[in-house]
Amino acid sequence: MDSVFWNIRGLNSKEKQLDVKNFLKKHAAPIISLVETKVDYMNTQAVCRSILPQYQFISHSLRGRIWILWDRTLANVESISFTEQFLHCKVLNNGSSVGILMKSATLMKRWGVVPHTLEECLDSTTASLHVIFKTFVLPNLKRSLKNWNKVTFGSIQNHLQHCRTRLDKAQADSLNDPLNPALHLLESSAKEDYLQALRREEVLLRQKSRQLWLREGDKNSKFFYASLKSRAAFNTIRKVQLEDGSYSSDPGVIKRHASQFFHNLLNRENTSLIHPLSPSVKLSEVERQNLCAPVSDAEIRSALFSAKALSSPGPDGFPARFFQVYWNVVKEDFISAIKSFFISGFLLRQLNHSFISLIPKTKHADSFDNFRPISLCNSVYKTITKIMSERLQGVLPKLVLPNQSAFVKGRNIVHNTMLAHELVRYLGTSSSSGRACVKVDLRKAFDSVRWDFLKEVLNSLNFPGSWVQLILQCVQTASFSVLVNGSPVDFFQAKCGLRQGDPLSPLLFVLVMNALSHSIEEAVNSGRLGRFINSAHNISHLCFADDLIIFTDCSHASAIALQLILSDFSKASGLSLNPSKSQLFTSNDGNFLSTGLGIPICQLPVKHLGLPLQSSYLSNASCSPLVDKVRKRLQVWTAIYLSKAGRVELINSVLINLSFYWTAGFSLPKKTVKTIEQICRRFLWAGEEGRMKLHAVSWADVCLPRAEGGLGIKRVSEWNLAALGTRLWEIATNNQSLWASWIKKRYCRRNTVWNASPSSSDSPLWKKILNTAQWLRVQVQYIIFEGTTINLWEDPWLKGFGLKHHFNGQTNLHWGPPNSTPVASLIHAGKWKKPIHWPAGFDAIWEAINELEIGGCGSDILIWTGSKTGQGAINDGEKMILQFILALTIWTIWQARNEKIFRQCALSKPLLVRKIILATKSRFSGVSIEDSGSPLSLALLSLFGIVLEANEMGPSPPGWVKINSDGSLGEDRYGFGAVVRDSRGDCLLAMAERSQAASINILELKGLLAGMRLQNLPGSLVWSESDSTTVVAWALDLQNGRSLMSIEKVIGWQMPLRHGNPKLVAPYSDLHN
Repeated sequence: MDSVFWNIRGLNSKEKQLDVKNFLKKHAAPIISLVETKVDYMNTQAVCRSILPQYQFISHSLRGRIWILWDRTLANVESISFTEQFLHCKVLNNGSSVGILMKSATLMKRWGVVPHTLEECLDSTTASLHVIFKTFVLPNLKRSLKNWNKVTFGSIQNHLQHCRTRLDKAQADSLNDPLNPALHLLESSAKEDYLQALRREEVLLRQKSRQLWLREGDKNSKFFYASLKSRAAFNTIRKVQLEDGSYSSDPGVIKRHASQFFHNLLNRENTSLIHPLSPSVKLSEVERQNLCAPVSDAEIRSALFSAKALSSPGPDGFPARFFQVYWNVVKEDFISAIKSFFISGFLLRQLNHSFISLIPKTKHADSFDNFRPISLCNSVYKTITKIMSERLQGVLPKLVLPNQSAFVKGRNIVHNTMLAHELVRYLGTSSSSGRACVKVDLRKAFDSVRWDFLKEVLNSLNFPGSWVQLILQCVQTASFSVLVNGSPVDFFQAKCGLRQGDPLSPLLFVLVMNALSHSIEEAVNSGRLGRFINSAHNISHLCFADDLIIFTDCSHASAIALQLILSDFSKASGLSLNPSKSQLFTSNDGNFLSTGLGIPICQLPVKHLGLPLQSSYLSNASCSPLVDKVRKRLQVWTAIYLSKAGRVELINSVLINLSFYWTAGFSLPKKTVKTIEQICRRFLWAGEEGRMKLHAVSWADVCLPRAEGGLGIKRVSEWNLAALGTRLWEIATNNQSLWASWIKKRYCRRNTVWNASPSSSDSPLWKKILNTAQWLRVQVQYIIFEGTTINLWEDPWLKGFGLKHHFNGQTNLHWGPPNSTPVASLIHAGKWKKPIHWPAGFDAIWEAINELEIGGCGSDILIWTGSKTGQGAINDGEKMILQFILALTIWTIWQARNEKIFRQCALSKPLLVRKIILATKSRFSGVSIEDSGSPLSLALLSLFGIVLEANEMGPSPPGWVKINSDGSLGEDRYGFGAVVRDSRGDCLLAMAERSQAASINILELKGLLAGMRLQNLPGSLVWSESDSTTVVAWALDLQNGRSLMSIEKVIGWQMPLRHGNPKLVAPYSDLHN
């Protein structure tokens, strides 16, 4: 709709009225706004009729400063509110292609600001609280809340204006009578109401704009308004293409077409062919029992509170935040509703209603094929499937082949992209039958899964029958309503498909795709499908959810086998190949594959999981999509309304979501890094493209941590280096990912990762990763148990190095063990034993070895000493790099100072700076924290409204004794302790000991083992509690197939939050000696 806005500066003269009349006739618009007319109210009607007689008009005051005129045949205008400064109107566009549709109700976050909301509204419903989750009560409660919202808040802008007027009056009264205490109290109350109204406005705008990366309280209301308009414009469906190729912009036609399209998509008929399934790995009886164990109250609460509070709600309109805020009110009924499903196996259909929200894949999408359907489920249902998915996650790594890297705990999307990058390099090498890489696209994958095939997959994996029925109940009882421009259509049932947006769907889809993985592996092992690499490190395929790449040869037999595999899988599962979007890459003639599959032969590079897939090194040109995305995200027009604090948040959000995904699997070119940081730097100070503004602080200072005076913006280069170091850490710690095992087979066949040297034929990425070993080895430490997995000469088990380094390379001159000798050769009966032929002159080295503690029976463990968890993370690597650079700078300056004093050789400041830079480059050339109990993590979580409660150390179950252990590492307090209690909570035994260690995890482990070593433990069942996930994982690893410190007992493990355990250990710490 076109409109005219004109500051007319007076409209009283006949000449001016004639000019305006002619202009407006020439530029006819449905709505015209005129300001500063200066026409007296008595003459307003006559002037308006003189200018545009067919138009209606309204004004905001007798002074007539603002007029709005409209053509009633095209639009209708209704005044909402007005003051002397503005006129706020609602416009109904009669000729719009986007009609005004009824929206679904959504409970607003701002309601949580007001106490007793739910109790008040429940009092107004006809039903009592104990039946809140019955389907006839939720609509009543929703209606009560909507009425309460209308009465309490109404228009948030009007309420804000009212509070502002009240505050102005209170301040004026207080100024006129400054000695009146009652007026001061009134002013204070008015100020608090106004600030509260401001907070509500910002919360509402933030929720509607979906800019969840920006923290509340940043006062970026203009930005939220702009984001809201931009988001609405992008998501609005203005027209659609019909079956006959014509287009329609009629709202009713669009709604009917949307409903029909998705009804047909989710109700497709399939053939009855069931894919023969015979997986080699199935669930054990213990795993079946764990899946079917009763659901606990804590499990339900954890599932609910782990949900995103402000994610879009389902048809009931209640987001997760509603239940989280009013948990004390709804707890009993919510828990009862969840448990009734797991007990009865019956799910009310009303709880399983879903909205289908349409997310455009492209701008101005006009075909429903170009929309991504995301299901919005009710919070009660999502809590149920969240519990099921958490339990399913525990067995998924065992059931799913390592080729699948999506939605399986411990697997990483970056491993998939890096391994694909390594494999496509073989397309450039010679092979007798050629090599082929098939990038498979599956048509509407999630929406096409057949339910009978899903049931067959679950049964073949030995899932309990009751659990299979629970899953099918969740899948088959769903009903859908498509949201068209925010307005729902009628609900319909489905006959196939898994909902995107349901927590359970990704895991079920992975199990379905796992059947295809087994078919491909079986075909390769039987020889029907050719091998891509004729060696032990052949990979047949890589999979990330529905993103599939198959590696094979170019033979005719492989073309037939692959065509048969995909065809059979399609008939059984409903997932069919989309030839137009699939791609084929070959080293030789690939016509057999191309003809048989109907897939065109293409050329690298190509995009894979958002990153470039190419056989050569990553060039600056290859990174242009990354640079363009960063520039686009930062220079979006809505960002001009951000404050500097908001710009910092946006920069970090963009870098984390875009740049750091690339840096996790690639070494970015220096020019790309420089360009990205230049874009971020200019955006921070200027706010928009093309503006020049003084940079008040250097970029190096801006990127310092906030504790050191900076703004905490991540440096892309340092994050990239830390990420590559994390990849090396994964290889060194025997990470079970397919990528890590392939790298060790391909590049570390005769060496450890610490002494591997790259050859000219190795990939550029592997060379970059190896260059991080120099700084990483001084940050890791081995905890030695048996010493069988640690290389005596090469691995950094002694002060960051192997014996080869300490012997200055003279490994075989005085002492004869070969290079493959493990550390176990120096251990006898759990103690260090000095060899008879220990070389002379190296006694200090043996003393250092003798100081190392031996854990006893168990697997050796490599820990990252700079990490609070002992496990490597990119954040830890980044912090360590900053410390390393600082230490290197200080050392270089100190060395230059000594040269000047003792050798009279002085360096100028520019040369000294250059020397520091060169030293840093020579050291660094070429190149997810789970500690939720740490104070830093708790503080970060509190910013998002997540409060972690301490887990009280209760007594053990009847017939058990409980061991609580803990460790402490500080500047003046260090050691470990343990307490043994009976089932009544009474202390039986206690110990504490001062001990130093390089890592808190070592002290935690000492405390745990000390508790297990306490003599005369009463009872036959032992329950051990530790607040360290790493230590518990180590202990479980020791217990698996072994005797933990020779104590023949059944051990239960529990991990409380960190701040619960020391309270219990501390009171008994003085009992030792």
